[in-house]
Amino acid sequence: MAKEAILHQRYRRTIEKLNPERVKALILAMFDYAESGEHEELDEVTDIAFTSIQEQMEYDDLQYQEKCDKNRENIRKRWNKKDTTVYDRIPPYTNDTNTKSNTNT
Repeated sequence: MAKEAILHQRYRRTIEKLNPERVKALILAMFDYAESGEHEELDEVTDIAFTSIQEQMEYDDLQYQEKCDKNRENIRKRWNKKDTTVYDRIPPYTNDTNTKSNTNT
């Protein structure tokens, strides 16, 4: 699991229906689940609320992992090219450089 948990606005309606002790238990369970993939035993009402949030947490984590994989692949494509041209850079002294380009300046 990721080391963070996103607190979505849509959780508000569920959280508002819980008493303060259950809200605290729910939030702590979210932190525990985000950190280790496990959480302490919850009472029945809090567990029902956590189950719907847990599904969203798993989805968010999956989306994040897919984004990281995609970014990793893009970085690999960019920096591991075998056909890169090391010397096709902007010359530091452009007025004193003979270039192969056909410029009329």
